Amino acid sequence: MGANIVDIATGETHFKPYEVLERDGVKIVVLGMITPAIPVWLSENLWKGLRFDDMEETARKWMKIIREQEKPDLVIGMFHAGQDAQLMGGKYRENASVEVACNVPGFDIVLMGHDHARECKRVCNIAGDSVLVMDPASNGVVVSNVDITLKLRDGKVIDKKIDGILSDTQDYGVSEEFMQRFAPENEAVQNFVSKKIGSFTETISTRPAYFGSSAFIDLIHELQLAISGADISFVAPLSYDTEIRKGDIFVNDMFNLYKYENMLYTMRLTGKEIR
Repeated sequence: MGANIVDIATGETHFKPYEVLERDGVKIVVLGMITPAIPVWLSENLWKGLRFDDMEETARKWMKIIREQEKPDLVIGMFHAGQDAQLMGGKYRENASVEVACNVPGFDIVLMGHDHARECKRVCNIAGDSVLVMDPASNGVVVSNVDITLKLRDGKVIDKKIDGILSDTQDYGVSEEFMQRFAPENEAVQNFVSKKIGSFTETISTRPAYFGSSAFIDLIHELQLAISGADISFVAPLSYDTEIRKGDIFVNDMFNLYKYENMLYTMRLTGKEIR
């Protein structure tokens, strides 16, 4: 789902904006959105032809449609966006999930994630209604667990009781059904990350980069200069105390140092700008 991911050519959403679920006679609508700051991180060739709209404006638009067309008993927001809606790049409200919960009446629950920060609380929206907002942080250490009790009369919801906790995944066993479902994808990933790509004669670490010369930083500089043909290379360590020990090196070792894609850009700068 992606209510705020719009095809520029058609003006329509590129993905389904929301999903309608029926459970025991109860109609549930789940509205999905993503942080609009995608252009800050990803090269345009990966999202060419798409537009990422402001989350609050999008939620207001689709909430009206959902209420009029679907007449749901329960509305859940599922957002790949965090809690602090400060501007990124002077343009994008990267993490507007809580703002949406507060400023767009109609949500009962907002499930969010992107900023790697745990949260489980209630907020009061501008209509005076309570909204449960939950963020399980990152890496699957905890998951959002919500209990919903609805009281119906003549097929209409007359009372709602919604409680949420962040549950530690260590308290649960492995789901065999899940593992079987994604076994082919997992095997493909394992085959990729287990490929040998070289070897180191010495252990390299990110820590020296914060205090002086660093073999790790030198390696990145050499790669960037060789690939780009530039005269100067700029690079930054992305972790403080990570190392790759000497010996054979595999693809998965590289993720210890650079977890994300991190695009390489070549820029034409004057000496004054560089200084």
